Amino acid sequence: MARPSHTRVAARHRLHTARGAVLLPAGSKLFHGTIEPFSGVLRPGGYDSVSWFSDSPSIAQLYIPRSGSSIYISSSNLARPDPDPTVQEIQKLVGLEYDYSEVEWGSNGRAKSYKPVDKAPWNRIGYNATSKLSKEWTEIENRMREIDTESTAAYDAWRSALKAKADPGAVKKRLDDLVDEDTKLRERLEEVKAKYAEAQNGYEKEIEKRLAAKGYEPWKNSEGRAGSRSYEFHMESGKVLPPGGATEGRLFIGTTQRDMKIWLKARGEGDLMNVQYHDVSGFRDARDEGLDGVLIDDFAQSEAHGNFGHLSVGLFGPALKDVRFKQVPATYEEFERGGKTKAYPKGSRPYFHRLF
Repeated sequence: MARPSHTRVAARHRLHTARGAVLLPAGSKLFHGTIEPFSGVLRPGGYDSVSWFSDSPSIAQLYIPRSGSSIYISSSNLARPDPDPTVQEIQKLVGLEYDYSEVEWGSNGRAKSYKPVDKAPWNRIGYNATSKLSKEWTEIENRMREIDTESTAAYDAWRSALKAKADPGAVKKRLDDLVDEDTKLRERLEEVKAKYAEAQNGYEKEIEKRLAAKGYEPWKNSEGRAGSRSYEFHMESGKVLPPGGATEGRLFIGTTQRDMKIWLKARGEGDLMNVQYHDVSGFRDARDEGLDGVLIDDFAQSEAHGNFGHLSVGLFGPALKDVRFKQVPATYEEFERGGKTKAYPKGSRPYFHRLF
Protein backbone atom coordinates (compact mmCIF):
# COMPACT_ATOMS: atom_id res chain seq x y z
CA MET A 1 0.00 0.00 0.00
CA ALA A 2 1.40 3.36 -1.03
CA ARG A 3 2.16 5.78 1.77
CA PRO A 4 -0.14 8.85 1.76
CA SER A 5 1.02 12.40 1.29
CA HIS A 6 1.05 13.83 4.82
CA THR A 7 1.17 17.42 3.52
CA ARG A 8 -2.56 17.20 2.73
CA VAL A 9 -3.65 15.39 5.89
CA ALA A 10 -4.75 18.52 7.78
CA ALA A 11 -6.90 19.73 4.91
CA ARG A 12 -8.47 16.39 3.99
CA HIS A 13 -8.73 14.49 7.27
CA ARG A 14 -9.92 16.91 9.96
CA LEU A 15 -12.62 15.23 12.04
CA HIS A 16 -15.46 17.06 13.73
CA THR A 17 -15.84 15.46 17.16
CA ALA A 18 -16.60 16.86 20.59
CA ARG A 19 -13.06 16.01 21.74
CA GLY A 20 -11.31 17.24 18.58
CA ALA A 21 -9.56 14.64 16.46
CA VAL A 22 -7.62 14.07 13.25
CA LEU A 23 -7.05 11.07 11.02
CA LEU A 24 -3.78 9.20 10.97
CA PRO A 25 -4.07 7.71 7.46
CA ALA A 26 -3.60 4.06 6.58
CA GLY A 27 -0.02 3.38 5.54
CA SER A 28 1.49 5.75 8.14
CA LYS A 29 4.82 4.71 9.65
CA LEU A 30 5.16 4.54 13.43
CA PHE A 31 8.36 3.92 15.42
CA HIS A 32 8.88 2.65 18.96
CA GLY A 33 12.29 2.15 20.60
CA THR A 34 12.76 -0.06 23.66
CA ILE A 35 15.39 -1.91 25.64
CA GLU A 36 12.82 -4.10 27.41
CA PRO A 37 13.39 -7.84 26.79
CA PHE A 38 9.72 -8.83 26.38
CA SER A 39 8.77 -11.39 23.74
CA GLY A 40 5.76 -11.42 21.45
CA VAL A 41 3.68 -8.50 20.24
CA LEU A 42 3.92 -4.88 21.38
CA ARG A 43 1.42 -4.18 24.17
CA PRO A 44 0.13 -1.02 25.87
CA GLY A 45 1.94 0.17 28.98
CA GLY A 46 0.53 -0.85 32.36
CA TYR A 47 0.44 2.72 33.67
CA ASP A 48 -1.59 4.44 30.94
CA SER A 49 -2.82 1.56 28.71
CA VAL A 50 -1.20 3.31 25.74
CA SER A 51 1.57 2.32 23.30
CA TRP A 52 3.63 5.37 22.35
CA PHE A 53 5.12 6.00 18.92
CA SER A 54 7.23 8.58 17.17
CA ASP A 55 7.12 9.60 13.52
CA SER A 56 10.92 9.26 13.26
CA PRO A 57 13.21 6.32 14.09
CA SER A 58 15.81 8.86 15.19
CA ILE A 59 13.45 10.15 17.89
CA ALA A 60 12.24 6.67 18.84
CA GLN A 61 15.80 5.48 19.45
CA LEU A 62 16.37 8.26 21.98
CA TYR A 63 14.10 6.15 24.20
CA ILE A 64 16.54 3.23 24.13
CA PRO A 65 18.93 3.81 27.08
CA ARG A 66 22.58 3.79 26.09
CA SER A 67 23.24 1.33 28.88
CA GLY A 68 21.79 -0.30 31.96
CA SER A 69 23.65 2.19 34.17
CA SER A 70 26.44 4.74 34.11
CA ILE A 71 28.94 6.17 36.56
CA TYR A 72 30.76 9.52 36.67
CA ILE A 73 34.23 9.41 38.17
CA SER A 74 37.26 11.70 38.13
CA SER A 75 40.84 10.68 37.47
CA SER A 76 41.73 11.70 41.03
CA ASN A 77 39.25 9.13 42.36
CA LEU A 78 40.65 6.51 39.99
CA ALA A 79 44.10 7.12 41.47
CA ARG A 80 43.17 5.42 44.75
CA PRO A 81 41.78 1.99 45.63
CA ASP A 82 38.01 1.90 45.77
CA PRO A 83 35.71 -0.76 47.28
CA ASP A 84 33.28 -0.42 44.33
CA PRO A 85 33.83 -3.31 41.87
CA THR A 86 32.73 -1.01 39.03
CA VAL A 87 35.51 1.45 39.80
CA GLN A 88 37.97 -1.43 40.01
CA GLU A 89 36.92 -2.52 36.51
CA ILE A 90 37.56 1.01 35.22
CA GLN A 91 40.97 1.12 36.94
CA LYS A 92 42.01 -2.03 35.11
CA LEU A 93 41.28 -0.30 31.79
CA VAL A 94 44.24 2.02 32.36
CA GLY A 95 46.51 -0.50 34.08
CA LEU A 96 45.72 0.58 37.62
CA GLU A 97 45.75 -2.48 39.83
CA TYR A 98 45.99 -2.61 43.60
CA ASP A 99 46.47 -5.49 45.97
CA TYR A 100 43.12 -5.17 47.69
CA SER A 101 44.11 -7.74 50.31
CA GLU A 102 46.64 -5.17 51.56
CA VAL A 103 44.31 -2.15 51.59
CA GLU A 104 43.55 -0.60 54.95
CA TRP A 105 40.31 1.37 54.87
CA GLY A 106 39.69 4.49 56.94
CA SER A 107 36.49 5.27 58.83
CA ASN A 108 35.44 7.55 55.93
CA GLY A 109 35.57 4.64 53.48
CA ARG A 110 38.74 5.91 51.77
CA ALA A 111 41.88 3.82 51.49
CA LYS A 112 44.51 5.12 53.93
CA SER A 113 47.10 2.40 53.38
CA TYR A 114 47.60 0.52 50.13
CA LYS A 115 50.09 -0.48 47.46
CA PRO A 116 49.87 -1.26 43.75
CA VAL A 117 50.76 -4.63 42.29
CA ASP A 118 54.27 -5.04 40.87
CA LYS A 119 53.13 -5.46 37.26
CA ALA A 120 52.01 -1.84 37.05
CA PRO A 121 55.37 0.06 37.02
CA TRP A 122 53.95 3.47 36.08
CA ASN A 123 51.41 3.06 38.84
CA ARG A 124 54.20 2.26 41.31
CA ILE A 125 56.15 5.37 40.26
CA GLY A 126 53.14 7.55 40.93
CA TYR A 127 52.37 5.66 44.12
CA ASN A 128 55.95 6.02 45.42
CA ALA A 129 56.02 9.75 44.73
CA THR A 130 52.75 10.47 46.48
CA SER A 131 53.15 7.82 49.16
CA LYS A 132 56.43 9.25 50.52
CA LEU A 133 55.04 12.76 50.57
CA SER A 134 51.81 11.56 52.13
CA LYS A 135 53.77 9.80 54.85
CA GLU A 136 55.80 12.93 55.61
CA TRP A 137 52.62 15.02 55.57
CA THR A 138 51.09 12.72 58.21
CA GLU A 139 54.27 12.73 60.33
CA ILE A 140 54.41 16.54 60.31
CA GLU A 141 50.77 16.88 61.33
CA ASN A 142 51.24 14.31 64.11
CA ARG A 143 54.30 16.18 65.44
CA MET A 144 52.42 19.51 65.30
CA ARG A 145 49.67 18.03 67.46
CA GLU A 146 52.32 16.84 69.93
CA ILE A 147 53.89 20.33 69.99
CA ASP A 148 50.49 21.82 70.74
CA THR A 149 50.15 19.57 73.79
CA GLU A 150 53.76 20.16 74.92
CA SER A 151 53.44 23.92 74.40
CA THR A 152 50.37 24.05 76.61
CA ALA A 153 52.24 22.21 79.36
CA ALA A 154 55.33 24.44 78.95
CA TYR A 155 53.21 27.58 79.07
CA ASP A 156 51.49 26.43 82.26
CA ALA A 157 54.91 25.64 83.81
CA TRP A 158 56.20 29.07 82.83
CA ARG A 159 53.23 30.83 84.42
CA SER A 160 53.64 28.72 87.59
CA ALA A 161 57.33 29.65 87.80
CA LEU A 162 56.50 33.33 87.44
CA LYS A 163 53.81 33.05 90.11
CA ALA A 164 56.24 31.30 92.46
CA LYS A 165 58.90 33.91 91.65
CA ALA A 166 61.21 31.11 90.50
CA ASP A 167 63.66 31.36 87.61
CA PRO A 168 61.54 30.61 84.45
CA GLY A 169 64.57 30.63 82.14
CA ALA A 170 64.69 26.91 81.31
CA VAL A 171 60.92 26.68 80.88
CA LYS A 172 60.86 29.83 78.71
CA LYS A 173 63.61 28.40 76.48
CA ARG A 174 61.66 25.18 76.08
CA LEU A 175 58.57 27.15 75.10
CA ASP A 176 60.53 29.23 72.58
CA ASP A 177 62.08 26.08 71.08
CA LEU A 178 58.64 24.53 70.60
CA VAL A 179 57.37 27.69 68.89
CA ASP A 180 60.39 27.70 66.55
CA GLU A 181 59.92 24.02 65.73
CA ASP A 182 56.22 24.55 65.03
CA THR A 183 57.02 27.47 62.68
CA LYS A 184 59.53 25.38 60.71
CA LEU A 185 57.12 22.45 60.52
CA ARG A 186 54.37 24.66 59.16
CA GLU A 187 56.71 25.97 56.46
CA ARG A 188 57.75 22.42 55.57
CA LEU A 189 54.12 21.27 55.51
CA GLU A 190 53.31 23.88 52.87
CA GLU A 191 56.25 22.63 50.77
CA VAL A 192 55.10 19.02 51.14
CA LYS A 193 51.53 19.93 50.18
CA ALA A 194 52.77 21.73 47.05
CA LYS A 195 55.02 18.81 46.05
CA TYR A 196 52.21 16.33 46.72
CA ALA A 197 49.81 18.32 44.52
CA GLU A 198 52.44 18.43 41.76
CA ALA A 199 53.11 14.68 41.99
CA GLN A 200 49.41 13.85 42.19
CA ASN A 201 48.68 16.11 39.21
CA GLY A 202 51.31 14.32 37.12
CA TYR A 203 49.93 10.96 38.21
CA GLU A 204 46.39 11.98 37.29
CA LYS A 205 47.56 13.39 33.95
CA GLU A 206 48.99 9.96 33.16
CA ILE A 207 45.64 8.38 34.02
CA GLU A 208 43.83 10.83 31.74
CA LYS A 209 46.38 10.23 28.98
CA ARG A 210 45.66 6.50 29.17
CA LEU A 211 41.91 7.07 29.19
CA ALA A 212 42.31 9.23 26.05
CA ALA A 213 44.33 6.45 24.37
CA LYS A 214 41.40 4.11 25.05
CA GLY A 215 39.01 6.60 23.42
CA TYR A 216 37.43 8.03 26.58
CA GLU A 217 36.88 11.79 26.70
CA PRO A 218 36.11 13.99 29.73
CA TRP A 219 32.45 14.66 30.34
CA LYS A 220 31.39 17.76 28.35
CA ASN A 221 30.50 19.70 31.52
CA SER A 222 33.76 18.77 33.23
CA GLU A 223 36.44 21.46 33.30
CA GLY A 224 39.58 22.35 35.22
CA ARG A 225 42.96 20.87 35.88
CA ALA A 226 43.88 17.22 35.71
CA GLY A 227 42.17 15.25 38.43
CA SER A 228 39.06 17.41 38.50
CA ARG A 229 37.83 16.22 35.11
CA SER A 230 35.03 13.69 35.27
CA TYR A 231 34.44 10.81 32.89
CA GLU A 232 31.19 8.98 32.22
CA PHE A 233 31.42 5.22 31.92
CA HIS A 234 28.47 3.18 30.71
CA MET A 235 27.91 -0.23 32.26
CA GLU A 236 26.02 -3.34 31.27
CA SER A 237 25.83 -6.45 33.45
CA GLY A 238 28.74 -5.19 35.53
CA LYS A 239 31.01 -4.66 32.52
CA VAL A 240 32.34 -1.36 31.25
CA LEU A 241 31.19 -0.59 27.71
CA PRO A 242 33.82 0.68 25.24
CA PRO A 243 33.75 4.38 24.25
CA GLY A 244 30.63 5.00 22.20
CA GLY A 245 29.31 1.56 23.11
CA ALA A 246 25.62 1.02 23.72
CA THR A 247 23.37 -1.77 24.92
CA GLU A 248 21.34 -3.35 22.15
CA GLY A 249 17.59 -2.79 22.19
CA ARG A 250 14.92 -2.97 19.49
CA LEU A 251 13.19 -0.63 17.10
CA PHE A 252 9.57 -1.54 16.32
CA ILE A 253 8.45 -0.27 12.92
CA GLY A 254 4.68 -0.16 12.52
CA THR A 255 2.50 0.48 9.46
CA THR A 256 -1.14 1.40 10.04
CA GLN A 257 -3.52 -0.85 8.08
CA ARG A 258 -6.47 1.55 8.27
CA ASP A 259 -7.22 5.17 9.05
CA MET A 260 -6.86 5.87 12.78
CA LYS A 261 -9.01 8.42 14.62
CA ILE A 262 -6.60 10.33 16.88
CA TRP A 263 -7.50 12.71 19.70
CA LEU A 264 -5.66 15.99 19.02
CA LYS A 265 -4.46 16.81 22.53
CA ALA A 266 -1.21 18.41 21.34
CA ARG A 267 -1.03 22.18 20.95
CA GLY A 268 2.37 22.39 19.31
CA GLU A 269 4.32 23.31 22.45
CA GLY A 270 4.80 21.12 25.50
CA ASP A 271 5.04 22.17 29.14
CA LEU A 272 7.48 20.30 31.36
CA MET A 273 5.51 21.47 34.40
CA ASN A 274 2.33 19.91 33.04
CA VAL A 275 3.26 17.00 30.78
CA GLN A 276 0.46 15.58 28.68
CA TYR A 277 1.44 11.93 28.94
CA HIS A 278 0.11 11.81 32.52
CA ASP A 279 -3.51 12.44 31.44
CA VAL A 280 -4.46 8.81 32.07
CA SER A 281 -8.14 9.53 32.69
CA GLY A 282 -8.31 11.56 29.47
CA PHE A 283 -6.81 8.67 27.51
CA ARG A 284 -9.37 6.29 29.01
CA ASP A 285 -12.25 8.60 28.12
CA ALA A 286 -10.99 9.04 24.55
CA ARG A 287 -10.74 5.27 24.14
CA ASP A 288 -14.28 4.81 25.48
CA GLU A 289 -15.51 7.39 22.97
CA GLY A 290 -14.23 5.16 20.16
CA LEU A 291 -11.01 6.99 19.32
CA ASP A 292 -7.94 4.94 18.40
CA GLY A 293 -5.28 7.03 20.07
CA VAL A 294 -3.96 10.44 21.06
CA LEU A 295 -1.43 12.96 19.71
CA ILE A 296 0.52 14.77 22.44
CA ASP A 297 3.37 17.21 22.93
CA ASP A 298 6.12 15.01 24.34
CA PHE A 299 9.69 15.18 25.58
CA ALA A 300 12.66 12.86 25.07
CA GLN A 301 16.04 13.01 26.77
CA SER A 302 18.98 13.60 24.44
CA GLU A 303 22.60 13.49 25.60
CA ALA A 304 23.41 16.27 23.12
CA HIS A 305 20.27 18.42 23.38
CA GLY A 306 18.85 17.75 26.85
CA ASN A 307 15.03 17.80 27.00
CA PHE A 308 14.01 17.25 23.41
CA GLY A 309 10.49 18.37 22.48
CA HIS A 310 8.60 16.36 19.87
CA LEU A 311 5.15 14.97 19.03
CA SER A 312 4.07 11.43 19.94
CA VAL A 313 1.11 9.32 18.98
CA GLY A 314 -0.22 6.92 21.58
CA LEU A 315 -2.41 4.08 20.35
CA PHE A 316 -4.94 2.40 22.61
CA GLY A 317 -4.93 -1.37 22.91
CA PRO A 318 -7.77 -2.17 20.44
CA ALA A 319 -6.03 -0.21 17.65
CA LEU A 320 -2.77 -2.16 17.84
CA LYS A 321 -4.27 -5.17 16.03
CA ASP A 322 -4.60 -2.95 12.94
CA VAL A 323 -0.91 -2.06 12.84
CA ARG A 324 1.54 -4.37 11.10
CA PHE A 325 4.88 -4.48 12.95
CA LYS A 326 8.40 -5.60 12.27
CA GLN A 327 11.34 -5.15 14.59
CA VAL A 328 15.09 -4.71 14.12
CA PRO A 329 18.02 -4.53 16.56
CA ALA A 330 18.76 -0.93 17.55
CA THR A 331 20.73 1.17 20.05
CA TYR A 332 20.66 4.72 21.37
CA GLU A 333 21.60 7.22 18.65
CA GLU A 334 21.55 11.00 18.70
CA PHE A 335 18.78 12.77 16.79
CA GLU A 336 19.32 13.27 13.07
CA ARG A 337 16.91 15.54 11.20
CA GLY A 338 16.59 13.22 8.25
CA GLY A 339 15.49 10.46 10.61
CA LYS A 340 18.23 8.10 9.43
CA THR A 341 19.68 5.62 11.90
CA LYS A 342 21.81 2.51 11.59
CA ALA A 343 18.71 0.46 12.40
CA TYR A 344 16.58 2.30 9.80
CA PRO A 345 19.04 3.78 7.28
CA LYS A 346 16.48 5.01 4.76
CA GLY A 347 15.15 7.40 7.36
CA SER A 348 11.74 8.93 7.99
CA ARG A 349 11.31 12.65 8.53
CA PRO A 350 8.86 13.78 11.26
CA TYR A 351 5.36 14.34 9.93
CA PHE A 352 2.99 14.37 12.95
CA HIS A 353 2.99 18.20 12.90
CA ARG A 354 1.14 18.03 9.57
CA LEU A 355 -1.84 16.43 11.30
CA PHE A 356 -2.75 19.75 12.97
